[in-house]
Amino acid sequence: MRFAPFLFILVLLMACPAPEEPLPTGPPIAVDYAAACDSTNHQRLVTVEGYLNLFPRLLSCYPDEEARSGRSCQVKLMPAVDAPSETVEQERDYPTLFIDDGHRPNEARSRGYGFGPPLKVFTADSTEIDPYDRVRVTGRFSVRDRIGGDGLQCTMDVDQIEVAVRAVVSWADEREADRQALRARIDSSQAAYDSLRAVHGHDEDNADSSDG
Repeated sequence: MRFAPFLFILVLLMACPAPEEPLPTGPPIAVDYAAACDSTNHQRLVTVEGYLNLFPRLLSCYPDEEARSGRSCQVKLMPAVDAPSETVEQERDYPTLFIDDGHRPNEARSRGYGFGPPLKVFTADSTEIDPYDRVRVTGRFSVRDRIGGDGLQCTMDVDQIEVAVRAVVSWADEREADRQALRARIDSSQAAYDSLRAVHGHDEDNADSSDG
């Protein structure tokens, strides 16, 4: 009976959940995209580069009590701007970034409602990310077994977003170039039409008398 108190305390200790290990400290470690989801990066501050999928197919921003703003947006970090993202299966292995919902630095804001609206994402210096920009994101990584045991699932609580390589041609620039090209084609066609009319004596000065 003298051992009963000891056994009782041992049972209590075994029943209590183990305390969580302290988060690793120190500056962020830079990792290659291919190694970002390695289990050794679990709970570490990590910096990794890639491209943001700003055109998700599903609802991306929703209430999140752990976010500073009370809402967060899920954004996939892809290895290339043209990486496949049409299906859930294609996206599942890309790291998921949790970015605070808002329009301030290091936040993301949906540009619409419902499922699949495009997202605006702002860097630490308030620059709006272009879909073709290569970005550098820093935050706390979490690497866990995927539900069902099929590989690993990795996520990041984003602290900072930077532009690593600014797109040479942004979507806005492409649209402006298209408008200018169209304007040039219209002007060229108009010039050819005017020249043809002039040859046949239908310039603007005598158009009324000739047509009458």
